[in-house]
Amino acid sequence: MKRFLALFLVGLMLLPLFVSCGGNKKLTIIQDGNCTIVYDKSTVSTETLRDLTNAIEEQTGTDVDATSSGELEKGTILVGNVQVEDSLSPIAALRIKDFFVGVDGDYYRIGGLNEEATDEAVAYFIEEVLPEIKDGEKLTVRGKNNYIAVAEYRIEGMTIGGEPLSNFSIVIPKSPSVSEFRTAVLLREQICSTTGFYPAILTDGETCPTEGQILIGSTLCGEPVSSEHAYTITVSGKTMKISAASMLGHEAAQRALQNEVFNPRNETLQMDNSFSCSGDGAENATATLQANGDLRIMFSNIHGYPTTDNGPTPVKEASQQLAELYLTYMPDILGTQEFSPNSYNAGLDQMIANEYSAVAVSTGKNYQTYTALFYRKSTVELLASGYFGFNSLTYEEYPDLRGNFSASTLKSTVADNSKGVTWGIFRVRATGQVLLVGSTHLWWQGGDIHETARRIQIMALREHLTEQAATFATANNIQSAIPIFVGGDYNTALNRANTALSIMEAVGNSFSNVNSLATTKLTTSTHHGYATFNEKLGIYEAPVYSTGDQRSAIDHIYVSSASSSMVKINRVGILSDLYAHLSSDHNPIYTDISFTSAAPKLTN
Repeated sequence: MKRFLALFLVGLMLLPLFVSCGGNKKLTIIQDGNCTIVYDKSTVSTETLRDLTNAIEEQTGTDVDATSSGELEKGTILVGNVQVEDSLSPIAALRIKDFFVGVDGDYYRIGGLNEEATDEAVAYFIEEVLPEIKDGEKLTVRGKNNYIAVAEYRIEGMTIGGEPLSNFSIVIPKSPSVSEFRTAVLLREQICSTTGFYPAILTDGETCPTEGQILIGSTLCGEPVSSEHAYTITVSGKTMKISAASMLGHEAAQRALQNEVFNPRNETLQMDNSFSCSGDGAENATATLQANGDLRIMFSNIHGYPTTDNGPTPVKEASQQLAELYLTYMPDILGTQEFSPNSYNAGLDQMIANEYSAVAVSTGKNYQTYTALFYRKSTVELLASGYFGFNSLTYEEYPDLRGNFSASTLKSTVADNSKGVTWGIFRVRATGQVLLVGSTHLWWQGGDIHETARRIQIMALREHLTEQAATFATANNIQSAIPIFVGGDYNTALNRANTALSIMEAVGNSFSNVNSLATTKLTTSTHHGYATFNEKLGIYEAPVYSTGDQRSAIDHIYVSSASSSMVKINRVGILSDLYAHLSSDHNPIYTDISFTSAAPKLTN
């Protein structure tokens, strides 16, 4: 069965176009070996254009002249949504799945509002119109044979304040947050899929609009929300307002728009001033919004790289998502990994700068640390800091661990300046307790040889942090050990044979995995596949979730065993919000802790 006819069996119907558009006008579009096509790059694919030109050439022997620009002459075939000056295209009145094939004044149009609709329009032309050539060289078409293909939509009619939805646009602030932009894009896709209309997304104007606008977030005329993570959706006259001020608020609003607002049981939807929808996104938080105890310490591999084997992973958009994630759950100390130059260029550190300061350290190289460490300015203060790069190791310092660590692997690890530990010694402002926190990232490759590299790195890590804590304690007349927390991407799991993690718990300055000490334990893995970035929409989508348990996790937090009487591990968990799965292949891992009376203090 022909492709076009098969399409109509699943929901399209052909309707004759209004005579006023084409009338019974005759127009020759192929003659004497001449055929000119002007196409719109944004609404016709290269493959479809090739199919059309090949079909014309095979049918007529004509050498088709196809261009995306140039003068329009009578009889030109316009493919896609080509704009003609001082002329309103019949395609402009279509919905997203509809298409038009027919005479439009002095031109012949084949197309729709997007590539998919134009694909179907071209298929119809090839199968239903092109065979009308009588002498193999000339094709004359008539306006009375114009066709519109009209799809079926879940919502056939919708008005806001009596105004048809087709007249509306979506308005976002001039400098939208990633959540405001995402809400706008998802709303447009929802409107498109249910009604067929594709509203423009515009930035805020200088004055409040009076009609035909869907306002999102902190626009000039937006409404304040009742609490930090709340949302409201209201109608005022011919304006819809979607108000939210946080990641959780926007995510809740997005769900409401999809499940409640644009998901009616009826084919028509009328909304007026009586309509309202509201809720609070805080109920969907994947962790408590405040620490369960005195401090929250978090570690997060942010994947600060623009591509993967599966496609692009733009760092700016991912950084914006991560910033909103961190500012929602507000760790007191935040350690990162893979904080690459791309992440600095994207400004992730500046996005959280109102709440957090970076631990400034010298790496000994002309780059900023990949294991960037941040602290919340209002809750802790930085007393000392440093950086230890694993590329400075000779690896011969630990002959009992080196084993079959090959020269080639040694060369690779020494050349890797992204692996190391950034550490800081902090004082809790409210109560004076002192602790050391280190953000670390270990060698990444799998296999026994590479596990050896991690074993050596862990031994050096333990020794370095223990020494720094002891030096600070001595210099400040602290008589007890300073608690040490070190976490991040260890690139090895507890269930791995001969795991390097065993070195963390070896005797002498040993460390314990906080999950083994926690009242509420982590039960899941911490890493997963990469999400997909939709370049057309400008947003991340298709999040990937882990199915492993905690013993397969490669992100860990350890605490010095000498401080076991000084701290209580209340909770270990991960952030499993949507942004955690869209922004990186690792979930942020955190621990909420309380200090006991045995914890060392420093007074001002």
